[in-house]
Order: sequence, then structure tokens, then C-alpha cells
Amino acid sequence: MRSFKPIDFWIQIILIVMSTLWALTVGDFRFIWSYILVGSVQVISALIHLICSGHYIPQKSRKFYGMVVLVLALLSTFLFNSRQGIEFGVVMLVVSPFLAAWYAWICYEEIKISENPSNKKSSSSDFYEM
Repeated sequence: MRSFKPIDFWIQIILIVMSTLWALTVGDFRFIWSYILVGSVQVISALIHLICSGHYIPQKSRKFYGMVVLVLALLSTFLFNSRQGIEFGVVMLVVSPFLAAWYAWICYEEIKISENPSNKKSSSSDFYEM
């Protein structure tokens, strides 16, 4: 995990920046592909972190993030074919970039801790006590 985490973080940052630039230049519905690309990479990353949870020091905010994403996924499943589903989709278009940035921040914080385990207590991500 020590070599995976920085690579994972930088892939996310590059994809977020490139997807944002692409979405701003395309100017039509194709920007949705940037959501799918970044989201897919982050879901794969989260699954890898879940499988390898004993090989790194996870932030408490990772668990909170996972619960938020699970709730949002369940809501989208239940609201998919309803009028509220359209409204929820619009809200998700706004919220998703913030979720992507939050997940990248969690990964960054975990890299800092893996480089210096004594930082664990002073991490800003420990704000999310569970």
C-alpha cells in the first residue's frame, strides 16, 4: 500500500484536473463522462482500500465518506424512476465534484500519516469521529 497510495492519489488529482478542463471546454452533455471516469477510479480505489484495510492507517473520515456514499447510492436506487430522482440527479451533479475532492483529500491525509505515523493524532481528518 505504501507505493500504491501516492500513485492512486496522483491519478485521482490528474483525472480531476483533466476532467474539469475537458468539461469546461466541451460545453455540452458529454461532460458527464468526466463524472463517470473519476467516479469509477475512486470506487475502484475505495474497494482496494477496503480489501487492504490492514495494510495502512485509515483515516476516520474514510469510514464516514463510505457511509455518505452508501446512503447516496441507496437513495439513487430508490429514487431512480421518480420525479424526485431527477431532482436528486441534479443535486448529485453539484455534490459529486465535492465528494471527489473529499476522497482525494482523505487519500492525501493517509499518505501523510504513512510517511510519519506520529501525525495520526494531529490529522485534520480526525474531525469526523465515529
